[in-house]
Amino acid sequence: MELRIESLSIEDFRCFKSEHRFDFDQTDQSSIQGITGPNESGKTTVADGIQLCFTGGLRNTALLDSRRLEGCRQTNSGSGRITITTYDGELDRRFQFSRQFRVAETQRGPVNSVGPLQISEETDGAWNSTTHFDAMNTVFPTPAFRFCRLDAEQLVAIGNPNTGLRWSTLLETVGDAAAKQAVARGYDLPPYFADNDALGDEMLRRINTLVEKADDRDDYDLVVRDDCLVPLASEGEPRAEVILGSGNRLVISHLAAIVAGKVLPATPPLIGDSLFGRLDQQKRQGMYSVINQLDRQVILLGTAVEFEGLDISPGFTLERVADEEGCRVATKN
Repeated sequence: MELRIESLSIEDFRCFKSEHRFDFDQTDQSSIQGITGPNESGKTTVADGIQLCFTGGLRNTALLDSRRLEGCRQTNSGSGRITITTYDGELDRRFQFSRQFRVAETQRGPVNSVGPLQISEETDGAWNSTTHFDAMNTVFPTPAFRFCRLDAEQLVAIGNPNTGLRWSTLLETVGDAAAKQAVARGYDLPPYFADNDALGDEMLRRINTLVEKADDRDDYDLVVRDDCLVPLASEGEPRAEVILGSGNRLVISHLAAIVAGKVLPATPPLIGDSLFGRLDQQKRQGMYSVINQLDRQVILLGTAVEFEGLDISPGFTLERVADEEGCRVATKN
């Protein structure tokens, strides 16, 4: 295990009032850390907080400050902050990433204002400021987060290159991220990184290896056509396209993202946001069997129902609590 998120601190971010801290398992072995809670309890907000801290942006443009949420206490004091501590076991380096944000009042109404990423490295027990270039290329380049977070709204294009993340874009992002990591770590990349066609062939081979485990089917292979993945029947002539339901599309998209992260020289943590929400029990078991064998840290966020039948013991439980000040999210071990 190389790259881990050791802790996450969320302060005044959307439904999280005040500071909430998540201390994850600190081990050099692969592990699955579960965070469970009912709908609207803050699971996606946790994943959004990690994304906001590393990248500075989100697809969702809702206001970031919890004190601006309807029904919550209105204040003008301070601003919110997301802080993440990571550990690189291979290099024995620990970094802390922090980003401050607030809701700014403008003539057009309130807008999100996100500050620059602040990075420190631990040296002899003290945190010292370091450069963005050194930390992000050593840990994992920011664009790599696009395939480190899995959710039902972020899919690799299947059957239609105009929907989801295009196959060519995924390959380009993986290649660039791997090159930056290789330079920072002094690695020589495997031969299949020579060009995107070779990288695509290697990733497709790995995806097809996982399909049967996750999808419980052995009657089709995935191929690339028109800049997207297309499932074709593996027997008979001529080969015919296989009609996929949303559950199958979700599985294959997530397998593509899992493989994309795995081919990097240093594998980043995998963030699964309601990963099993659109899958039936059989596919949940199949996807879990794949994830459980990954040599990486995995943080899964889901409801208790989504974790049923899986060997996942949630380390944190989210629940909505009403009080005189409005709404907040409580976390409990």
